[in-house]
Amino acid sequence: MGMTLPALETKLRGLAYYPSLFQKAFGDNNITSDRISKALAQFVRSIVSFQSKYDAGRGNFPAGPLPPGSIFPNFTPQENQGMNIFLGPQGGCVPCHGTETFTAPQEKNNGLDLTTIDRGFGAVVNNTALDATFKVGSLRNIELTTPYMHDGRFSSLDQVVEHYSSGVKAHPNLSPQLRLPNGQPRLANFTVQEKAALVAFLRTLTDQNMITDVKYSNPFK
Repeated sequence: MGMTLPALETKLRGLAYYPSLFQKAFGDNNITSDRISKALAQFVRSIVSFQSKYDAGRGNFPAGPLPPGSIFPNFTPQENQGMNIFLGPQGGCVPCHGTETFTAPQEKNNGLDLTTIDRGFGAVVNNTALDATFKVGSLRNIELTTPYMHDGRFSSLDQVVEHYSSGVKAHPNLSPQLRLPNGQPRLANFTVQEKAALVAFLRTLTDQNMITDVKYSNPFK
């Protein structure tokens, strides 16, 4: 938010509507950085995406990995093609985006650059073996969260897919999931049709109900 926590406390105390909101939430109107963080954390945790087109199709199958070649009845042929590329060995997306949250727990290097430009997690833990590794973001609602990658270098999903198709670089810390057995970068070499299908599938992860829910709209309008 571009300010220190003490400055934020002072600012909120000076806004007429916040003391009464803190009174309702915490029992008194004392505004502290600890309470601000708790309120923000509770709000963020309330934002759960589970009503996308993908979720509607997923409900037709039992829990666990989807069978190879699965077809969602509510998907177009192109979306089903993209889903099976994504989930199958051709796409190779599952190791980092295979959970129902479409993310992974550990930092990864996805071959954006040949050399380290931003140390990322490596700087946090002071470990060069983790240089240029970054958190794996969720793909849910991904079409709404441009730009992409840690530095925002890609402005479209087409560019993201093209990176994994032809642009993965052999950074020393490139994650194993993006390496061939000989250590070289794994390039998917998608066709034009396959790229379009992948983008179509990624768009099925958008939860229109969540993004239009009045609970998450601008409270000052």
